[in-house]
Amino acid sequence: MNDKVQMSPISDVKPKTPYVSQYLLTKNSTGFIKPRSFSSDVQDEFWMSWIGQYIEQEFIDNGPFNTTIDETYDPFAENNIAGYEEYADQFFDVRNKEDHDYRKAIISRNTQRRKRLDASERDMGPALVAALADPINFIPIPFAKGVAWYTRAAKGGTAAAALVGATEPIRRSYDPTSTNEETMMYVGTSFILGGALSSVFGPRASQEIINKTINSKGGKDQIVNNVNSSHNLTEGALDDGPMKINIRNEELDISINQNRTGHVFNDDGEIITFLDSIPKIKGIIGKSGKPIKITRKTKKNKARANYSKNYAPVVVNTVDGKLEVVVDVPYIRKMFKDRKHISNEEVPNKSSLPNYIGQKIDTDNELVEFLIKKEVWRAKYLPKEIDETPLQYEVRLNQEVAQDSINRTVGDFSTDIDTKGMNWLLQTLDEFTDTGKVMHAYKDDPEFASRVSKKILELSGDYGVVTRASKAGQTVDSSAYLEHMTFWEQHLQEHLEELDNLFVQYMKESAEKVESLTLSGKNITAERLKRKDFFKNIFRFKKRELDPAERSYENFNRQVFDAVVNEQTFNNPKIEPAVKNAALITRKFFKEYREQASELGMFASQKNLAKDILKRNALITKIDDALNKGGLSKLAIKQLKRVKEKVGKKRELTQEILDDMKNNPDIHAPFEMDVEYITRFYSREAMLTNPTAFKNILKGWYESNPLKDKDGNLLKLKKTVDERVDETYERILGDASHNDADGILSIKNTKGQYKAGGKPFLQRHLNIPNRLLDDFVEKDVFSIMKMYRQRMGLAISITKRFGDRHMDNFLDDLEVDIITNKMNTSADVTKMNRVLNAFTDAKDKMYGTFNTVDPSNVNKRVANFLRNWTSLSSMGKVVYTAQADLGRPVMVHGMSRMWSYWLKPMMENKKLFIKMAKDLKFLAPMAELTQQGAAMERMVGGGMGTAPFQRGIVGSIEGGFQKAQGPYFWANGLTTWTMLMKKMTGYVSQHRIIEDALKVANKTATKDEIARLAALNIGKKESLMISNLFKKKVITLEDGIYLPNATAWLDNGAGQTLTKFRQALKADIERTIITPSPNDKGNMMYGVYRIDSEEVANAFNNPLGRAFGFSKTDKGGKIQNGYMALPFQFYSWMISANRKLMMSGLSGREQHMMQGATAMVAFAMWGDFLKSPEFWYRKSAEEKFLTAVEKSGVLAMFSDLPNIVETMSGQQYGVRPMFGMDNPYGEPEDHDVYRPMLGAAGSNIADIYKAYESGDSDDQKDAIRRFIPLNNFWAWDRMFKKGYNSLTDR
Repeated sequence: MNDKVQMSPISDVKPKTPYVSQYLLTKNSTGFIKPRSFSSDVQDEFWMSWIGQYIEQEFIDNGPFNTTIDETYDPFAENNIAGYEEYADQFFDVRNKEDHDYRKAIISRNTQRRKRLDASERDMGPALVAALADPINFIPIPFAKGVAWYTRAAKGGTAAAALVGATEPIRRSYDPTSTNEETMMYVGTSFILGGALSSVFGPRASQEIINKTINSKGGKDQIVNNVNSSHNLTEGALDDGPMKINIRNEELDISINQNRTGHVFNDDGEIITFLDSIPKIKGIIGKSGKPIKITRKTKKNKARANYSKNYAPVVVNTVDGKLEVVVDVPYIRKMFKDRKHISNEEVPNKSSLPNYIGQKIDTDNELVEFLIKKEVWRAKYLPKEIDETPLQYEVRLNQEVAQDSINRTVGDFSTDIDTKGMNWLLQTLDEFTDTGKVMHAYKDDPEFASRVSKKILELSGDYGVVTRASKAGQTVDSSAYLEHMTFWEQHLQEHLEELDNLFVQYMKESAEKVESLTLSGKNITAERLKRKDFFKNIFRFKKRELDPAERSYENFNRQVFDAVVNEQTFNNPKIEPAVKNAALITRKFFKEYREQASELGMFASQKNLAKDILKRNALITKIDDALNKGGLSKLAIKQLKRVKEKVGKKRELTQEILDDMKNNPDIHAPFEMDVEYITRFYSREAMLTNPTAFKNILKGWYESNPLKDKDGNLLKLKKTVDERVDETYERILGDASHNDADGILSIKNTKGQYKAGGKPFLQRHLNIPNRLLDDFVEKDVFSIMKMYRQRMGLAISITKRFGDRHMDNFLDDLEVDIITNKMNTSADVTKMNRVLNAFTDAKDKMYGTFNTVDPSNVNKRVANFLRNWTSLSSMGKVVYTAQADLGRPVMVHGMSRMWSYWLKPMMENKKLFIKMAKDLKFLAPMAELTQQGAAMERMVGGGMGTAPFQRGIVGSIEGGFQKAQGPYFWANGLTTWTMLMKKMTGYVSQHRIIEDALKVANKTATKDEIARLAALNIGKKESLMISNLFKKKVITLEDGIYLPNATAWLDNGAGQTLTKFRQALKADIERTIITPSPNDKGNMMYGVYRIDSEEVANAFNNPLGRAFGFSKTDKGGKIQNGYMALPFQFYSWMISANRKLMMSGLSGREQHMMQGATAMVAFAMWGDFLKSPEFWYRKSAEEKFLTAVEKSGVLAMFSDLPNIVETMSGQQYGVRPMFGMDNPYGEPEDHDVYRPMLGAAGSNIADIYKAYESGDSDDQKDAIRRFIPLNNFWAWDRMFKKGYNSLTDR
């Protein structure tokens, strides 16, 4: 059809008298319908039935008109469409005027019949008689057997109704005027007539006949279901609720290209291409490559070349293993405007939707999103089954996509805490987390609550608890936090492993095969060689002079760094092969970040800045629309104006940078990560030690590279070179204190108060080559890569989901929505601040910038030092306490699964076990391998962002204690133990997720299995993809165990499913072997108290408040003091267990609670014995059991609470006093009441103070011994005590 046809706006056509042709029936000129006989009504009823319509159109009317296509004919022209506007969708593929007249004749003829029957008062009589001509009503007679007549009537009526119901799609395809009411009438008439005939003529049934007829077809219930299924083919069956889609969030691994697709499709759902790319179709290319002759649809040739109906506006291609979507957005928008996207035809096509789905689409953008999602699902998740007809497939695809979209739009994603008698307590605990604050804020508005709850889960979700929505099988989009902990962690480990191998080659001067330790996954040869340098440098007070010829870990790093940043060094023929290869690996590491960041538009460039300005403009327009609409409270108006001013200032700043980039590129040069790029971490200590040398380098650079405009003319600057040098020095010093490389964190210092997220784009303000800053940048490539992954990997993951790395535009837009819809009182402002702060705080905790006090601040440095000192002096036997971990996999999976999917293959099938281990390493990398304090953080809370690069005497001591944490927790066994436990449960989890997903895809999963998967954010879509991978034999089943073979998923178009599978596996492991996430930890564990009320924040915003650590933030304020984190130092595991063990268990997530609880208590008792056998034997049986319950953590906070109560009450209250049990540690001391508030570090200091104030010499010596680092290390605990007591005459 030509362009003119496409552009005819149906909505503008005014009704006129229908055009009359040889095919159109005439009606009485007065419009009066003459009285008719009973037989005439019977005739009309017959011709309106399916068999009558079939006979009339296929035999009587068939072939009376020319079938050639007239490209100049416009069926939507005013004189052609008039009077038939209601049926416009029937004319999209007419071939010529005669074809059009024929279709109008069918409509007019059936309309006249319907009017005559409506005017008749004979009700169902004619219909019953006409039904006698339908052979279907006689089919049930010989099969409707029974003893009683009513049995035969019921069976015959049901069968007849089922058969007629199955013919309804046929009738409705022939009759465009048909309605739902008619469908029900025809089915009802058939039930009455078929029942009557069967009751009279039907023989009494024999069981043999029943088995051969009704039962073999599934029984009468199945027949009724077939009636419903037949109805659903044309009318559908969806849950109630709105349907919103954001395909870019749902499918992070697809690319979308807006263009003409150049494709059409045939009735079999096959995509075929245009012979030429213009809408005037000369012909269609078939599978053979030859043009298909265009004729009227016949059984032999189903290709119909009509642009409006057959054009495929969305096409999905596979390019380099990834899906590329080509979408014709203007076409779809016009289709929506003209209502062409809704079709009432029997067979839906790709560019139109059945009415029941089309009605849920409110805007043209929603239609674009739906059609893209539909084609992505067609390509990825729901392929056509072999025995499925095009109609069945299209209906199934529409249904699944629409239902998934409804499920994603509205759901109660708050934590499931419906436990009788504990709701208030559990909600209070939940609201200590950032996700809980958001989820519970707007529960009075389910749709809005669903929206914000899903977004906070997409930011920091760890799937540690069950949501109400997951119990209903609903999921959310993937989590930025978990992507950071899986994809980017695996990417880091892969490259570090290669660097380790090259380091060994460098040190041994050979390419020998390196050794590895299976238990830890580390290269033990590399670790042994590194350890020499570690002990040389752990307490380094000044920079060590290196011999360039010395082969050491430090020299290897420096040489690799120099080769990366200097192409001349890289290409030097004399460069060590291992060094050059290591430089290549390092460049490859940064390349992945460069490509993804560039694709997301994260770098400062003219294009990206212009896009940001457009976003700001759109938000300002949205604010203006809300203000102009009216109906807002005075407070809301004031708040909107405030936000408008804020957004306007951001837009102006971006515009200034854009103008400079255009006119003065030297001031704001576009940022690019070229081949010589490596992130730059300045050494703050070096800068402070020798500021003059650093400033001289800056001055030399500025003088030799003066700033010029775009025409090459020197710029006249307001500041002198020396002033610019001083300003740059201070800014870099501030960035270095937070390890803010290349402005990823965008730390902004305003009057001594630091804030993350100052600028939207990545940009280097000093484009000086790294080689000129030799002594002032860190060159430890291994540490640089680890730090870069921590910041940049997270920045990319957040940008994918929120538009920029600090969610700036998202938060502004959310603020406008809250003000517009929910702002009346100051309490509403506080609630809004609470929600917006929760998003910001969650993001800052993940970046490590939640506590923004300058790391050089005394209270922060002292608090960190005490935390690290106490860890070294108290955690020597922590691995014994961790024995209770052995019970958690039993609680989550059950003992039988632990045997079948872990112990059995490990003991009996080594080859299979190696495959399992290989998959697990790729899917769920252990952060303990690369994050120095990962295992420590399980037991030791906090984390206030201490910089790892420190020099000078004080800095070296602090840095030494910080650096010692990683090796110490390897030595005390906790890191190795944690990894072993995680691997153990990981083997079972990866099998179980696949097993449950296959059940979901095959529709055999139980409600609990669906909910369990959904709690891990695996829904039907992912299950279908996993099923497809299993059918392709990518996923295999060996010896009863599913092997993911995950490295092949990307090549099979399953990148998005791989992301969610990885996240699900990681989440299941870390909730089983309880590992705190940033979302688990309350603000106080970071030394921060958050204030959401503006009134309270303003009261603290004065010199006195700031002296106590207060800082004003965009929403309220924060009190920050490192000492506030010390009381929570050893409560990290317990606080995390509140969510991952107690809340999760109470929601019914764990199916083996009693079995697991028993195992946890038993293994905790075993650990208590190992820690001190002599002391354990002295305990009573009651004390052994109670101690085991407390140390098991099976009751989460209630495990520690009794001990806290006993300590603070001086043993007056608690479980032991209640049962008359003695305190195993002797009589309480006066200062014990303060221990819970002081924390471990404060308690140790208090013990020393009290011992010297009122204790004897033995007390003093014991207090000092307990304070000595490594004093209770498991390998020499007894020996150390013995030696210490001997030396001190104890």
